[in-house]
Amino acid sequence: FTYAGGKFTAVNFPKSNGTQATGINDKNWVTGLYLDSANVQHGFVKKGSKYTSIDVKGDTSADAYGINNAGDMTVFALNSSSDYDAFIYNGKTFKKVGYPSAGPLGSVAHATNNKGAVTGTYYDSAGDVHGWLLDAGKYYAFNDPTGCKCDTRSDGINDKLEMVGRYSTTLGGASIGFKVTTK
Repeated sequence: FTYAGGKFTAVNFPKSNGTQATGINDKNWVTGLYLDSANVQHGFVKKGSKYTSIDVKGDTSADAYGINNAGDMTVFALNSSSDYDAFIYNGKTFKKVGYPSAGPLGSVAHATNNKGAVTGTYYDSAGDVHGWLLDAGKYYAFNDPTGCKCDTRSDGINDKLEMVGRYSTTLGGASIGFKVTTK
């Protein structure tokens, strides 16, 4: 759903078995995922009343997680090894992003801001979860403040490079929300 002016508006991909809305920009374009009639997952973008399905060629289970005001979307999907691939999608082409030192499970892109910075989650070779930021062509990794370095996820970013997300003090433990300022 979207919520504005005290009103909820449903976001339901047509003829789907379920829809999750995960991103919105200032133009009220909405991104997320849906399950088709065979329960196969796809990403989507909704502009006005028009829904467009998003799939990554060669990958499955796409999710269009976030969108900036230019319409650039963060998309992640599972590759043929069932590992995550992360992309920025401008509606025409997919540009692969993702933390360069990620382990075999790969990287997930969650959000991009209006200045082109991208944030997300990556899995190391032990399967532990870390946050990452791509800003001005350089990657940065970060972990929860308790030192666990096992379960940090970055979910959103604004134009001031402030990020929000969640972490837990044990892998798979209860989530604790965070906001971090990078500069």
